[in-house]
Amino acid sequence: MKQIDKLTAANKQNFRLTTEDGEAIEVYLYYNPSQETWNISIGFGDFALNGLQLVVSPNILRQYQNVLPFGIAVGSIDGQDPRYITDFVSNRVGVLLLTSEEVEITEGNFAA
Repeated sequence: MKQIDKLTAANKQNFRLTTEDGEAIEVYLYYNPSQETWNISIGFGDFALNGLQLVVSPNILRQYQNVLPFGIAVGSIDGQDPRYITDFVSNRVGVLLLTSEEVEITEGNFAA
């Protein structure tokens, strides 16, 4: 697991992550103040996912586990979903990039 430490309190954020094999993951993260939600869009090769709401989850990309060689875990210190613009800089919410092996372990824990 790799902590995504590029997150700020900016309401729109673009950045690039890399998989364990060095492939680029394009990320667009944006805050919706009227709904008090953080949303994420991801581009990876020919794969595009737009506007997925960030929620506390061991892998928010679980439904794409057979398509993507990575996952994204979201956790919070109080168990609540991300909803404040300062969630990442205050460390109330953490976001982790999971390797394919970590996704398999996570899935194994669901099956148990």
